[in-house]
Amino acid sequence: MKRKSAIFAAATAMMISAIAGGMSVNAEGGSVYYLNYKPEVDAQWQELAASYTDQTGVPVTVVTAASGTYEQTLTSEIAKTEAPTLFQVEGESWLDNWGQYCYDLKGSFIAEHSTTDNLLSMEGVEVAAVPFANESYGIIYNVDLLNEYCELDGAVISSPSDINNFEVLKAVADDIQARKDDLGVEGAFSSAGLDGSSNWRFTTHLANMPIYWELTEKGITSATSLDGTYVGNYKNLLDLYFTDSTCDPALLSGKTGDDSLAEFCDGMAVFYQNGTWAWTPDGDIADLNIAFLPLYTGVEGEENIGVCTGTGNFWCINKNSTEEDIQATLDFLEWVISSDEGKEMLSGSMAFNCPFDTFADVELANPLFTSANQYVADGKTEVSWIGTQCLPTENWKASLSSALIEYAQGTSDWSNVEKVFTEEFASEWANR
Repeated sequence: MKRKSAIFAAATAMMISAIAGGMSVNAEGGSVYYLNYKPEVDAQWQELAASYTDQTGVPVTVVTAASGTYEQTLTSEIAKTEAPTLFQVEGESWLDNWGQYCYDLKGSFIAEHSTTDNLLSMEGVEVAAVPFANESYGIIYNVDLLNEYCELDGAVISSPSDINNFEVLKAVADDIQARKDDLGVEGAFSSAGLDGSSNWRFTTHLANMPIYWELTEKGITSATSLDGTYVGNYKNLLDLYFTDSTCDPALLSGKTGDDSLAEFCDGMAVFYQNGTWAWTPDGDIADLNIAFLPLYTGVEGEENIGVCTGTGNFWCINKNSTEEDIQATLDFLEWVISSDEGKEMLSGSMAFNCPFDTFADVELANPLFTSANQYVADGKTEVSWIGTQCLPTENWKASLSSALIEYAQGTSDWSNVEKVFTEEFASEWANR
């Protein structure tokens, strides 16, 4: 089977972007087509695929969905004759839509060498998906800038470690915003962009917090309806992002993820919400001295939490692929997580923390993992991703994004956001 991928510029925000050259078919006829979820590591996957093809003769095509379009792209691609042999799901809820395509990975190399018990299963499929990257997210801060602030006369804190709850975080951010000229910044936080390339930081990752706290309080790990008990805490941190920012909240609908990152990297802001994936060894953020703060929202006892840690990245193999392509894909994944080249690419250039025993001797290059791990070493509780795992649909996230834009622009009040977390959350689950 011969596949050729087209080249699309990711910046165009077209349906998909792919970079791969034409490749000859190997002797057994098997080939690999990987539909990648993460645009920020597209170049690395292309390099890894090309190297594997050079070494083995097995054609490997990597197609990367543009940010925010993965399920849309997967819907289109999975229906094609030459469908992806390898795709991703974010969590168990995604199996409602994509489980019908999942090959049982029980006994496979990636399942046998997994170091986590978070292997996804479903009726009739013992191992439907295997996680390949543990990640953490929170508030990334510029250590040098925050230390400079601490040295200003009258600073609210004397050390970054003094920030251990929302009350202190707000006091610091408000003071930085008021004295931004003294510190040489344009705002405490980089822009909380609500453009499609950035809004997932708030409709998925930050949205985890009110759901996490509610489920934790109830002693459950999933839900198809919410009381919305902690949505006001979600508002606390968002309001801080909107007011103590590099830009007017009314402009956030047009602010992109690249804008927010550039502001942080250029020293225009002290704080920036994102995750470990934001750091790559050749990226601008690698030039900064950075660390994590947890997502403090004003919940009692939050002094004892660390950053959010989990995985939203699971590999699935398409059971409708030919036997040759399934085997080729299994072989490719085995090479990716066991070869020196594969491990170096995943843990180094891609900056992943991979939950496989084959990575036991791999030193993590990403300083954000060091920071996240320090909270655990200090006895703090990692915040799980249970909230992100039970978000009902992409449509729900889009509705939340619209409500946040209207709130930021002042064209609607917070009650619309509350409705998304309560009424719409339940209705989306009911209509899945």
